Amino acid sequence: MTINECIPFEQLSAPGMLYAFNIRALSNIGEIQNIKVPPLPEGYTLITADQLPFRNELKIKGISLPLLASKKVSYIGEAVGLIVGPDPLIAEELALKTIVDCEGQESRLDWQVFSSSDISARIDYSKENAMVSSESPESSGAEDSFELASYLRLEPREFSFHSGLGALAEWQDDRLKLACPTLWPELLHSCIAELIGSSIENIEILQSKMYDNSDIYFWYPSLLGARSAAAARALKRPVKLLISIQREKRFLPCVHGISLHMRTKWSQYKHNLMNVECRFAIPIGAYSVLDELILEKTVHLVADAIPNIPLTIIGFAVRTNTIPMGAIDCISSSAIFSMLETHIARAARKMDLEFLELLCITLGKRDSYSAITKMPAKNESSTEKIVKPLLEHTDFHRKYAAYEQIHKRTRGAREARIRAISLSIADQSHIDSSSISMITDLAQGAAILEVDYDSLRSIFRNIRLDISIYAGKILCPFKTKGAIRSASIEALLSCIRRSFYPDKDINDIYEWIISDSRINIELVKDETANYALPIGDLAYTLVLSCFLEVMQQLNSSERLILPLRPTPTAISSTELLEKDDEH
Repeated sequence: MTINECIPFEQLSAPGMLYAFNIRALSNIGEIQNIKVPPLPEGYTLITADQLPFRNELKIKGISLPLLASKKVSYIGEAVGLIVGPDPLIAEELALKTIVDCEGQESRLDWQVFSSSDISARIDYSKENAMVSSESPESSGAEDSFELASYLRLEPREFSFHSGLGALAEWQDDRLKLACPTLWPELLHSCIAELIGSSIENIEILQSKMYDNSDIYFWYPSLLGARSAAAARALKRPVKLLISIQREKRFLPCVHGISLHMRTKWSQYKHNLMNVECRFAIPIGAYSVLDELILEKTVHLVADAIPNIPLTIIGFAVRTNTIPMGAIDCISSSAIFSMLETHIARAARKMDLEFLELLCITLGKRDSYSAITKMPAKNESSTEKIVKPLLEHTDFHRKYAAYEQIHKRTRGAREARIRAISLSIADQSHIDSSSISMITDLAQGAAILEVDYDSLRSIFRNIRLDISIYAGKILCPFKTKGAIRSASIEALLSCIRRSFYPDKDINDIYEWIISDSRINIELVKDETANYALPIGDLAYTLVLSCFLEVMQQLNSSERLILPLRPTPTAISSTELLEKDDEH
């Protein structure tokens, strides 16, 4: 096994290599009663937790995960063993036929309602603006202020990725060679070294070719690498652990959801945002990997997005006996940013202001203001390179003005055909692999969403989405457009299904609406950039922001309809998020 970054993981091999597949608990969770394995042909082996050559504990950022569930299954799909053998087809078939019996403990899927014992991490953040906080109530315009409040719920979702998943381990005396698709080899290196009780110098990490930049490649490869290394050590043969994306995708780490409350306070007299308060809860899964990091990053991104406005955030990471979460570029910051943009649009309409001007002023995007107002800029920024051509080729100014006139002329009236258009501007932060800390390089994006809605039949007649992305040199450019398109469609399907057609099958909605919609994607490249930045959940953020604003335009009342309707249990959870008591 030698390093070759041009070879995909699926094509990597080693002399005398065996293939390994996970045995998963597919029916129940709880205490393991029995593992029923079909008759194993000669050369095929079952490895369980009690046969591991190392301790059954992998530490990732201070959190311990079992390599294999030993006595108790914590979530549906958790691996309890490995079937290893020379033929990958036979080994996989044997793994699929193995049945894991558990005592039948019920899975807790309702993460919106939680107790203090369910909280794995909490963050409290408060930022006051000295200029605003020092003013008197009279000078701050408190007497003419108004508030906007909204609630949003997003369910966890699966990753979209294209690269192979797995790990190939080979021991040569006490030295380990490990090939594993990962974006963070340093984390893989340190985790495996601590597990086997060896120095980093005795472990060689061989990176293979990857096709995307999914966050699943952060901590999950360390778990796969540990399993393959343990199996290779126990059997004294190279072992390649394979994950079938088609069959096992629903058992892999997910992008966490969010239950979010936001309240903003505005000055009617000064036409500015005075204060932002938000509380949110995210499900972290059975093992609280990266819970504190996700909360810290969420606050970091939101605080940077609104640098000069008083901000209060309380966030909870909630344990559930479900699949562990895996995202770092997390949906919580996307949801908060999207909700804030929607509040800006609502405030602009309430104060009879130009939405784009209020958006740029509130979010501090002065560099895009010249593009929006059609005024020449001294030096064209990356944001202007994105926004200006997007506004021009979509004819945004004229369409937005026309739609606003229709809204004002027919306020409260029921129109047969409603049109709406929205703009979103967002940044995507990047995480440095060596220190797991924030750096200043940003992928940036803008999107414009147009919809044509038949209010009498309650169906969409037309959807057009234009997205423009700037990410330096563009990471994996030949796959980026496809990834952005997939994320856009996923976000649109989620919003449309839960808002308008909750009882419709998602495939029917795709055939009915999305397949006839237009999605245009432009990548703004910069060969002088120092980094090729990952896109992360930038496309999802843009689509969600646009759709929230479109929903506000389609609704004739002041009440904002959100893309995911709260269920009775979610409504109950709002009581906890609204309380000020300590947990």
